[in-house]
Amino acid sequence: MSVKGVKTRLDKTKDVKERSKSEMNTSTGSVADPEDLVNDIKSIKENLKGVIKKEDLESALNQMVQKSDMKDMVTVIVKSVVSEIKESISKEVREHLEKEFDEKLREKTGVLNDKIDGLEMEAEGFREKIEEQRKEIKSLKEELGDVSHRSKEAMCLANFNEQYSRKNNVKILNWKEEKGEDLRKELIEKVKEVGVEILPWQVNAIHRIPGKKGGHRPVIVKLHNSEIKRKVMVKRKELRNKNVKVVDDVTSNNMALLTRLSNHRDIVQSYYFNGHIYGKTEDDRKIRFDLLTIFHAS
Repeated sequence: MSVKGVKTRLDKTKDVKERSKSEMNTSTGSVADPEDLVNDIKSIKENLKGVIKKEDLESALNQMVQKSDMKDMVTVIVKSVVSEIKESISKEVREHLEKEFDEKLREKTGVLNDKIDGLEMEAEGFREKIEEQRKEIKSLKEELGDVSHRSKEAMCLANFNEQYSRKNNVKILNWKEEKGEDLRKELIEKVKEVGVEILPWQVNAIHRIPGKKGGHRPVIVKLHNSEIKRKVMVKRKELRNKNVKVVDDVTSNNMALLTRLSNHRDIVQSYYFNGHIYGKTEDDRKIRFDLLTIFHAS
């Protein structure tokens, strides 16, 4: 049914109601005839046949709402609902995530704080141990320095004693080595040739020592006293002319000191005399050195 038809029926319904009301008002003044009442009811029923029905209203309303309008309305409603849902969900998710993040952060922070406290305790323990070790190392260094100093002094003393024990010794180089040689007898004869008299008993010991490969081994002579040694050393030049080189029997440490001094730029000459090592400077100053000079220069 169209909207116009619905409107017509509504007008008829209004007219029927007004007529019924008028007739009832007219009849209130006298007693109604039953037959007239029956006729009136029939008339009302006939008139009501054209009255609008519920279905007609719904159909008319449906026609009034266009499909496109319905689609737009639904779209707007859906969008609004979706937006509200999204906003609600986003808010809930955000609050949930923030809460979960805060809980995790507190948990992790607590764990880290515990670990940091543990590390600080360990570090403090390490610092104490390091300080103890530092003190111990310092003490050991001082002790080592003292031991080192005393050991050097002991070495110097040992070197001095060894050199002192050789004070009456001479070393003979370039002495031709022969099989079955009698070194004592040959020595007495060689020094006699340069004017030095030595008796056999004045030679306490005489023997060869290892030397450079391919050359004659040196000979060490231990004389009875320093006076006899002095006489022999005075004739060193004459003995050298006979291809025999006589030198002091110097310890290996003193030889190293002599070598070091000979290579020093401020020393023009280094030599051994009476158990000690000396060096001469450019201004003709004589300086006595000992074994500690090697250690201090190292």
